[in-house]
Amino acid sequence: MIKHAPRSFLAVILLMAAALPASAAEQWLTFAGKEGPAKGKKIVLVSGDEEYRSEEALPMLAKILSQRHGFDCTVHFAIDPDTGIIDSNNQNNIPGLEQLDDADLMIIATRFRELPDEQMKHVVDFINAGKPVIGLRTATHAFNYSKHKDSPYVEWGFSSGNWPGGFGRQILGDTWISHHGNHGHEATRGIVNQQQKDNPVLRGVSDVFGQTDVYGIKNLTPDDKVLLYGQVVAGMKPGDPPVEGEKNNPMMPLAWLKAYTAPSGKKGEAFCTTMGASIDFTSEGLRRLVVNAAYYLTGLGERIPEKNDVEIVGKFEPSFFGFKNNEYWKEKALRPADFALQAEDASLAANTAPLKLNKGDHISIIGNTLGERMQHDGWLETLIQSTFPEHQLTFRNLSFSADELTIRQRSEGFGSPDEWLTKTKTDVVFAFFGFNESYAGEEGLAKFKQ
Repeated sequence: MIKHAPRSFLAVILLMAAALPASAAEQWLTFAGKEGPAKGKKIVLVSGDEEYRSEEALPMLAKILSQRHGFDCTVHFAIDPDTGIIDSNNQNNIPGLEQLDDADLMIIATRFRELPDEQMKHVVDFINAGKPVIGLRTATHAFNYSKHKDSPYVEWGFSSGNWPGGFGRQILGDTWISHHGNHGHEATRGIVNQQQKDNPVLRGVSDVFGQTDVYGIKNLTPDDKVLLYGQVVAGMKPGDPPVEGEKNNPMMPLAWLKAYTAPSGKKGEAFCTTMGASIDFTSEGLRRLVVNAAYYLTGLGERIPEKNDVEIVGKFEPSFFGFKNNEYWKEKALRPADFALQAEDASLAANTAPLKLNKGDHISIIGNTLGERMQHDGWLETLIQSTFPEHQLTFRNLSFSADELTIRQRSEGFGSPDEWLTKTKTDVVFAFFGFNESYAGEEGLAKFKQ
C-alpha cells in the first residue's frame, strides 16, 4: 500500500494541455490558447501576399503559438468581399483587423496592400501605441498607396518620401530594395551573428534554411541588432555550398531586432526576417526563431527555454512560392475555415486535461528505456521546469531499461515500486511503458490495457 499516494498519473504520451478547437469567424480564424507560458497574451497574424503563401504559413504558426505555448491567436486573410473566399491577389480587403485593438503582438506578412482607411486605422493605431510587431519576408513592403493618394495613411506605403520607406523602413528597418540572391535558383542559409549569439531570440536556433532568396538590405542603423546574416546558396538544397564571390562578401542581414519610434512618438520594438514563405517554414530553425521572437516581444524573454517546442500541429503541406492568377483563387475557393484546427489536430490532447502542478510537487518518472535515458538527457524536466518556473518542483527518475508494467526485477531488499514512490514523496507520476510489452504482439494488448 502506498502511504504517500500520487495525486496524478500521466501515462506513456504526455500532452501539456487540452487541444481546444479553434472557433472561426466567417472571415478570419481564432485559436484559443491552451495552458502555457503565454496564456493571456494575444497575437494577431495578418496575411495577404500574392507570391509567398502567407495564407498557408500564418495559420500554421498560429497553431504552434496557441496549442504549444498558450497565445490566443487570430489569423486574417485577403478576402474577396463578393464571394468570401481567400484571394491573395485582392490588395484591398483584410477583414477583422479590429482584433488588433487589444492585441499584444502583430505578426504581418503582407505585400503591397492598399487597405481601406477603416481597416488600415487599426494597424496604424497599434503601431502608434508602441506595440511590438514581427515582420516576415514582404512585410518590408507591406503597403503601397498607388490609387488613393488622399488617404491619411499614404505615407505608410513602401515608397514614401516624406516618411522614408514607410512602414517597412521606419518600423521594421528597411523597405523593398532588391532580390540579392537569384530568385528561385539560389536559396538562403541563416548564419548566426556571433556578436548576438547569446541573444534569447537565438536560443536553440540552428540550421535555418529556406528556398527563398536573400533580399537586399541597406538601411539598417548601427542600433539595430542583426541576429542572422543571409548566406546565398548555390542551389536550392540544404546541402548546396555557398555562392562564391561578392554576394556573400559581405552577407546581407537576414533577421534583426529594431527599436522604432512611431509617428505618435511612442517607442516600440520590432523583429524582422526577410525569410517567410510558407515553404521556408519547413525549417525547424526558422519556426523556432519566430516563436522565440514572439516570446521576447511580449515580455517573456526570460521564459524562452533552451529549445522551444515548434513541432507542427496537424497537417502542413506548404506550396512552392510563385504568383497565381485570379482564376487560381476562384478554382481553389479556399476559405479561412479550411485552415482551422481540425479534429485530427485537436487529438493532440482532446481527451487530456491540462497539466496542473502545485508548488513543491515531487514528480517521479517510471518506465523502461525511454524514461531511464532521461537521466542523461533531461529534456522533459527542463520543459516542465521552464513552464512552471515558480513551482520549485523536484524530479526523481525511477526508471530501469527492462521494466514492464507488471514486471520490475530488482535485487533483494531493494524495495517495491510502491515503496519507492512513498520514499520519494511522489505527488505526480510520469509513466513510460509499452515498448517492451509490444513484443507480445496484438495478443498481449488486452493484458497491457488491463
